[in-house]
Amino acid sequence: MQSPRTILERLQEKTLSPYSLKEDDFEKDTEFVATIRKDDPKQKLGMVHKTTGGRLVIQELKPGGLAMAYNESMQIWPKGSSLREHQLQPADEIVNVNGEKRVKEMKAVLTESNNLFIQIRRLPPELRAIEA
Repeated sequence: MQSPRTILERLQEKTLSPYSLKEDDFEKDTEFVATIRKDDPKQKLGMVHKTTGGRLVIQELKPGGLAMAYNESMQIWPKGSSLREHQLQPADEIVNVNGEKRVKEMKAVLTESNNLFIQIRRLPPELRAIEA
């Protein structure tokens, strides 16, 4: 496996095509579902997201929001466990919210629904750097 830095540099220099990369060149994507419940419809998620390339991507998590509370609840798992790694992070892609996959509908569900099942895709570190 090539080092991520070398791959990233070559992609940025356009000396390497992303289409020529093999599966073994990267760590795998991580996908998980974050379940968040609003006890009051006025509660805020505290999650800033942006639409980029037809995708919904988390930009920031604000203190005091339900997204940050979700992250704190995931810290009960031992360090290094895969479940502890299922905390929301900037650059995570929101793939699906309560079955909705279109960005406009996902945004509406995030605002209006009390029970949220948010499917997250976390790209490997070498590709997250490209997204930034």
